[in-house]
Formats: sequence, structure tokens, C-alpha cells
Amino acid sequence: MEEEHFNVTVSRADGVATVSVSGDLDLGSADTFRSAVDQALADSRRLEIDFSGLNFIDSSGIRALVSIHNACEVDGYTYRVVAVPPRLQRTFHLAGLDTVLPFS
Repeated sequence: MEEEHFNVTVSRADGVATVSVSGDLDLGSADTFRSAVDQALADSRRLEIDFSGLNFIDSSGIRALVSIHNACEVDGYTYRVVAVPPRLQRTFHLAGLDTVLPFS
């Protein structure tokens, strides 16, 4: 799934679905990101969101991530967010999400 300046892929290994994101997660790509996560969770109870290629995230991307967090909590899925670039860690800290979301 690809938007301009955005790419998301879903892969599976050892019972874990990995959603890898690159580019800008913003208003134009948040729905695509959410759809990829829904696809990944269709047949896996464990999810990893890989932000190693993420360049930018706006409030729409953060809202999508919080929505995913809430759905995983309610439905009993295990997930974690990995490889957040240092330049974006501050964004999550300022939003107060560094203590809420399962970063590793």
C-alpha cells in the first residue's frame, strides 16, 4: 500500500505480524496505515509496528496509533512499537504517549 511519501507493508514470522511504515504518517496516509494494521490483525494476535522508516507523524497519525492501542487493549491483542527514530521520540514524549504506548 503506497501513498505519495508513504509506504506500509505487512509481513508475518513466528506468529507475529509486522507492519513496517516509511515516509510521512499524516492525514493523507493514516487510513492506509490503519487498514494495514487491521489486515495484520485479521490472522494474528501479536503485532509489531516498525517505525524505523518513519520520517514524520502528525496528529492524524498519532490518532490512528492511539486508536490501534485502544482496540488492542479491548480485544486482547499484544503489540509493540519498535524502532522509533530519535527525531520522532520527542513527538511521542510531548504527546504523553511515551509512557502509554508499548515502545521498545
